[in-house]
Amino acid sequence: MSVNAARGRGPGLRLKNARFEVKDVATLSGPPAYDFITAFDSIHAPGAPP
Repeated sequence: MSVNAARGRGPGLRLKNARFEVKDVATLSGPPAYDFITAFDSIHAPGAPP
């Protein structure tokens, strides 16, 4: 399921404390703002592999 599809289904599932976002982990900044982060079959090719 795509992020846009998940965003569309969220209100119907009454998900008041969940957000679906797309972020580049290489450019995250600022203070930690998450209690729980998941990544399912989404990390394939890092921007700067070793």
